[in-house]
Amino acid sequence: LRNLFTKSVVACADLPAGTLLSREHLTVKKPGTGIPADHIEEVIGRRLKHEVRRDEILRVESLE
Repeated sequence: LRNLFTKSVVACADLPAGTLLSREHLTVKKPGTGIPADHIEEVIGRRLKHEVRRDEILRVESLE
């Protein structure tokens, strides 16, 4: 139930594999089933392992 009220980091647009993530690529949305919103700074500067679609929740496994 807690996951329904917390937020996760999600992609703002369709992003290809290898994208170096910046703040402009990311936003936060419910539910909190992925990388927690308060960890967004740890995601910035990382590369995507695979394509991520717009509004897809990012997971640790998605990052290099």
